[in-house]
Amino acid sequence: MANQMGAHIRLGQSLHKAVESWLKDETGDISSTFHNRWLKYRTWKLLYNPGEDWDKLHGVGMGLALKFPGSFMSQGITAGLSEDGLSYFSDATILKRRPDLIAKKGGRVIVVDFKYSIDPWTQKRADMSEQLTETAMVACQALMEDPPIEVAICNLCGSTGEIRWFYGKRGTSDFEKVCLGGGILEMPNL
Repeated sequence: MANQMGAHIRLGQSLHKAVESWLKDETGDISSTFHNRWLKYRTWKLLYNPGEDWDKLHGVGMGLALKFPGSFMSQGITAGLSEDGLSYFSDATILKRRPDLIAKKGGRVIVVDFKYSIDPWTQKRADMSEQLTETAMVACQALMEDPPIEVAICNLCGSTGEIRWFYGKRGTSDFEKVCLGGGILEMPNL
């Protein structure tokens, strides 16, 4: 059944849409956007963790949505570029990615990936994100930006209600590892 899915997956999707909408129009009401997206799941048979229900996760999502604009603005990220999809081509690799956000920070391109999670991310986990490396590769080639590319994970954490930012860089050696099919590192549960 299509709607028999984990509630946190749908919560993350709802937050992602609210963030995306706000980034396109920073004067928009992110909490209303989140509420309207989450509202459609009220009657779905979602799989909740023990002690959770639609109302409790609505509160978690609203709290994160309300904190997001201030958190984003404090990062010094500007001039967001919205791309529907970008591609990376080499002799051995073709990648197609839709970045969450390509923007500027300190005059350089930065690729930002928004991640909702139940448990908080760590810097180590962000550093090992192959998806972020692939998106940096795509942005580097499509925008003709010299590596390294600055990358960031914006973690909207459900259990703590915090928004945390993790920064890193991806360069030529990282790109080569992905192109060779080896990835950066195996992704253990961190």
